[in-house]
Amino acid sequence: MKMKKIWLSYPLWFAFTAAAGIMLAVYLSAIGNLLWETDKYTTPVLICLVFAAVVGIWFLGYKMAGTLQGRFLQEEHSRKMTECFLVMSLFAAASLYRIYLLKFWDMPQDLSYYHMALIKNSGGVPEIAHGASYVYTLVLSALLSLIGNKEIAGLFLQIVFQMFSLIFLYFGVKLLTGRVEALCVMAVMSFLPAYAGQIYCITPDTFCFFLFTTGIWGAGLCSRTIGKQKKTADTAFFVMGLYIGLLGFLDGAGLLLLFFAGCLVLKDGMQGKDGDRGGCRKFLLLFLGTIAAMSGLMALDAGLSGSTLKSIWNTWFAMFTGNGGLVFPSVPGKDLAAGLILCFCAALGAVGFWFHGKQKQDAWIFFLLAVTIMDMASVGPLGYDIFIAFGWSILAGIGITSMGTYGEEERLKNENLQSQVCVCAASANLRCPKSSLKMKEKMMKHENFQPQADAHKPRLFKRTRRAHMNGKARLADMPELILEDMDDVAEIEGREEPEEGKTKVKLIENPLPLPKKHVRREMDFDRIVEWDKMKFDIAVDDADDFDI
Repeated sequence: MKMKKIWLSYPLWFAFTAAAGIMLAVYLSAIGNLLWETDKYTTPVLICLVFAAVVGIWFLGYKMAGTLQGRFLQEEHSRKMTECFLVMSLFAAASLYRIYLLKFWDMPQDLSYYHMALIKNSGGVPEIAHGASYVYTLVLSALLSLIGNKEIAGLFLQIVFQMFSLIFLYFGVKLLTGRVEALCVMAVMSFLPAYAGQIYCITPDTFCFFLFTTGIWGAGLCSRTIGKQKKTADTAFFVMGLYIGLLGFLDGAGLLLLFFAGCLVLKDGMQGKDGDRGGCRKFLLLFLGTIAAMSGLMALDAGLSGSTLKSIWNTWFAMFTGNGGLVFPSVPGKDLAAGLILCFCAALGAVGFWFHGKQKQDAWIFFLLAVTIMDMASVGPLGYDIFIAFGWSILAGIGITSMGTYGEEERLKNENLQSQVCVCAASANLRCPKSSLKMKEKMMKHENFQPQADAHKPRLFKRTRRAHMNGKARLADMPELILEDMDDVAEIEGREEPEEGKTKVKLIENPLPLPKKHVRREMDFDRIVEWDKMKFDIAVDDADDFDI
């Protein structure tokens, strides 16, 4: 979801930089109190040193990215094989890590939902106002009905939800942001103690995050419909709106998916064929789907419970309005080392924001700020520690990859430079082999020029009518190096004198396309026919009147 910078990107960058600075200050002060005695000036000095280290490491990684990118990772097949291997390795390691954590299990930290899901003679699951908690209790009760009332079943259910969440996270973030960011998020969430430790808590937090990751994957699928048929894209955004309405009814955090879908609509409006009109249509369908799903589910709940629609709405609204106070937000990781590394890597994105024409972090900063405000206001019956950890992990991945775009930008820059050379050569009618060789040698010495694949070589001096017509317009956009080389070539051609006794012939360009070269077909049959049977011109008797 790479987009151009707009005016809103800059205040978002400022808010994110401030949040990163606050989190770094919290972690550094906590580490300082553990290691040595600190005064009031120690933390500000450490913050300045850390930000200086962030800037230095970003520039170092930015310059080294182009040289560290080998040919192995430039091939599409090699990238896919490496990516597949890393994903499978992370999934296996995450599974083994969670099974290993079961060795240290003594007693679940929260058994309230487990007791509600127990199979009893008195009845089924009690009614719960919070939709996600009620659905989670139903799922847990169904599992206990199959394997018995065992606490270990709840822990395995948490592991299953987490493993499926990792898969949906990987595919969703890959479609929305990129494969490197997806790998970073999957690696962080696989081993982050704040997320892996949730298997000890038989609560709906992991289930809510699992539903949210499916929405991330759905938003990624919607991004692939942009630029395709209008009906397909409109249907995808409407279905996405229905799913957002379902998640919003179950838990208010589901409505945060509107940030990602809204950014996709904004991107389609900025880059799509229909412009703002197409983006407004998709946003309207998304909004209508969300409202329709929430209204329909509230009406269904009112009909099944015997309550009025107004009372259902008031109950839902009261759960997500907060308690009126503000608390300090949750940190991305309870482990000091993990949280410090996350915030440090995320701060790299604050530096890389200024060195690229496009950015990927607006939607994720929106999400992180929104979920942080919800956590500070104590909105909803559940906590949002997992969502905050996920927000910081994706921004850490974006910060790391902001250094790695150096190689890609240089490659695109070299390809554009070489294509400009081809156009200049075609426009200036460069047919002299010596002059072309001299021009090529100068381009090889240029600091930003790198020879590409051999597929570009046959087209180096190919003349086309379109290039000849647009030659003057393209010459105005050429770099000074190329213009100087063309002046040298013109001087060389001007010094060439025709041979004695011959006048120099000025040729004009053939505006018509050349016919295709005829390729003689070779007839090859498996059966060999005798020569006397190959005679088809049979003599006819003059007296034959062809009567039967």
